[in-house]
Order: sequence, then C-alpha cells, then structure tokens
Amino acid sequence: MLYNDNDNVYFNIASWGIIDYPFSWVMPMLIIAIVVFVVFTGIAIKRKQLSIKGILLGFLPATTSLISVIVFSIYGWQLSSYLFPYLTEMPHGFTYNGHWIIAFAIILSLLLTLATYKWFNTKYPNASALEQLIAPTIIWLLINALFAVYLVGAGFFIVTLIAPLMLMALFIWNRNHYTSMFWVVALPISISLLVITPQIPLFVIGLGLSNLVIATTLTSLLLLISLPLLMQLKGQSAVNRALGLALLACLVGIISKSGYDSDHKKPNNINYVYDTQTDQAYLFSYSRKLDGFTSQFFDEGDTANNELGSVYPTSRWNFPYFTKPISAFDIKPTGYSAVINQIKSESMRYRLDMKLHPNRSINMLQLTTNLPLTIKELRVEGKLLGKLDRKVRPGFIFRHLVTDEEQVNVSIQFESVSLPQFRLIETSFDLGSHFDSLKERSEIYMPSPFKQTDSVIISQPVTFR
Repeated sequence: MLYNDNDNVYFNIASWGIIDYPFSWVMPMLIIAIVVFVVFTGIAIKRKQLSIKGILLGFLPATTSLISVIVFSIYGWQLSSYLFPYLTEMPHGFTYNGHWIIAFAIILSLLLTLATYKWFNTKYPNASALEQLIAPTIIWLLINALFAVYLVGAGFFIVTLIAPLMLMALFIWNRNHYTSMFWVVALPISISLLVITPQIPLFVIGLGLSNLVIATTLTSLLLLISLPLLMQLKGQSAVNRALGLALLACLVGIISKSGYDSDHKKPNNINYVYDTQTDQAYLFSYSRKLDGFTSQFFDEGDTANNELGSVYPTSRWNFPYFTKPISAFDIKPTGYSAVINQIKSESMRYRLDMKLHPNRSINMLQLTTNLPLTIKELRVEGKLLGKLDRKVRPGFIFRHLVTDEEQVNVSIQFESVSLPQFRLIETSFDLGSHFDSLKERSEIYMPSPFKQTDSVIISQPVTFR
C-alpha cells in the first residue's frame, strides 16, 4: 500500500462543501473513538446499566439483520438475474432501471432491519436500548479499524461513530429521559447520513448491480447506529407503511423501465475470427441472449466453443456465449518476420524482434502468449513503452493501434520459465462489409460498449526464423 503523510482524506457533506484532513489523523481519531467507547462501556457496567449477557444479546438483532440483508442481496440478485436475463445484458453491469433497483433493494433492507429489531424487542422486552447499541458500535469500530490500516482514504467513515458514542452518553446519563433528548444526537446522525448516504448508490453504479450487497449492507449498518433509540419512539407503524408504499413505487419504476427503445438501446455484438493454423473461421458473440439482430447469425443451439480460447483469448468478462463455424473470408493475413534469441544462457530471458506488414486496412495489432511471463522491455518503432518488470498472465500482452498499412517494428524482452507460444492477432472493425445481405441494427439496438464488436479478427501462430 502506498502511504504518504501528505495525502489527505476528502469527503463532502451533501453539496455544502468539501472537508479534508491528513492521513496522519485517521489512526489517532480511531484510537480516540475506541478509548471513548471503552470508557463509556466501563462506566455503564460499573453503574449496572450494562452486563456481559446484555451486550452479547445485543449482537443478536444486529447480526441477524446484517445476515438477512446480505443473503437477500446476494441470492435475490442471482434469482432475479436468472428470471430476468436482461439484467445481465449491459456490459458495464448497470441497467437502465438500475436506479430503481437500487432504491428497491435499499428500502427492502430498511424494512428487513426494522422487522428484525421489532421482533427482537417483542421477544426480549427487557433488553435496553444501550445494550442494543453496543453491537453496532463495535461493528463500526472494526470497519473503521480496517479502513485505517488498509484503506486510509476511507477514513471519513469515522463520522459514523459520532452518533452511537453520543447516544451511549445519552443513555448513561439520561437513562430515564433519553427519548426527549433525541434532538441532541439528531445533528451527528444527520452528518453521518449526509456524508455516507450519497456514497451508497455510487458503489453500485460504479461496480454494477451484482454488487447490490454493498448498498444494502451499508444501509443496514447506518440504520443500526440510531435504531436502538428510534425503536423507543412512536410512529413506527407509519414509517413501515411509508416504506412499503415506496417499495411498491420502486417496483412500478423497475417494470416501467425494463424495456428497450430508441433512447434506451439494447447492446449486442458480433465478431468474426479466423485461425490460419487450422483454416477454420467462426462467428462469436459476447451477448448472453439472442435478439432481433444477433439471431440472423446464431441459433439457440450455437453455444460457446471451448476451442476458441486457444485462438482468441477469452476471460470472465469477455466470454463468447455463442459461436458458429462459417466459411472463411477471402482475406490475406498480416505478413511478419520474427526472430527470438535467448539473451543469457544461464537465465530464461529472451528477446523477440518482429516486423509486421499489414496486407489490408486494419485497426489493431495484438500479441498473445500461452504462458505467464515478465516483460522487461517493450519497444514499438524504437520507442520504449510500458513499465519494466510487468508481469502478464496468459492472454494479450501487447496492443498497437494501426493508422496505416506501413510496417510496424516490435521488440520485446521478457522472462519466462520456458519459451511461450505466441499468436499475432489483427483486427479491423468492418465486419458488415463482408456480408452480402445483412439486416442492420434497428433503432432499439446498439454495438456493445466496453466489448469488441463488429470486428474481423485473424489469428496466426508466430513462428521464428
């Protein structure tokens, strides 16, 4: 981890402004919070307001609500993806109705957490609000400790401890009148909400809907720091009804925004790859489901071909769900000459020199390897590219965007346990021009973003002189 005392933690409170402070403050602030918590806990135990049994019992609703929210988020998303395949069709993982889905998940997590604490207070009516507050405070202390060690930039999450620590003081010194003193902790609770709440949907928007568990878990954790007090107040039934109505509204929003139109297009893709070694050609698509455009190339039975990975590398994020053999296009592949030398006989360092001669108008040249290796030096047209000692996995190791048909000179020094097998990949984005009759995409479709599409790919093994 890179660490520098001159770096700062930044966060904003709604749109009022940005607050920052040095990384060096993060650990002392955490230590102060721990000390205050330990002191308050000791005072409460000494005054017989807390017991070990009561503290342990307080973990029951906190952990139950968190577990239920996490299970709902993970398995709920998996079930939804199975029942409604369109949820996984966006390459970046966020659908057009994604904001409604996030709102639905957040509200449902609130209802689950409230229901858990209502059940707990019914089953254990003698459990005090202070006993129920200890568990959420410890959980947030642990989270902030992890951030202080491994993710210092997230040190602003310390604001989540202000409210529970003030609530502890309120419960200890105003044990008979704490409900009337709610306004005392209203400000720190509001600060926590204003700082953390805007971050909740951003995690899912940035990482994709499959990470809904982050939003729902954070929502439940935020609610836990004030819930022991809120459960003592009146109006819970009205809150539950309001949340229920909001849940229905989100469901309506999800359904109404689930289709595709000219303003909300469905992404799809189609590619062609030719293997010069086997003289075989395939069409393949990263789309999970066929639609009005891709169905002109594939049938439902044209499932993925495992052999394609040896010709054109695939990954978890770029996996062809449909492949189909076709007749090869009449295209002359890029010519090349390749020389490889072992630099030091006592080491496994090699130097590969290639001269590439495109025979058609192409957009990109790539090189792949079947073994992991460490690139020590990479030069294109004599210019040093990339960082030294770059470790690469089997797959793509080099990409060069081509602007003309002139010769390209490439030199790579690398280390590997044995001599890898290389493949030269050339790509052009003109697939449509190779079909005599092609139904163009209608206004509700678009080429997939973040995925290679409409491309003609030629893959050839590299042989050395």
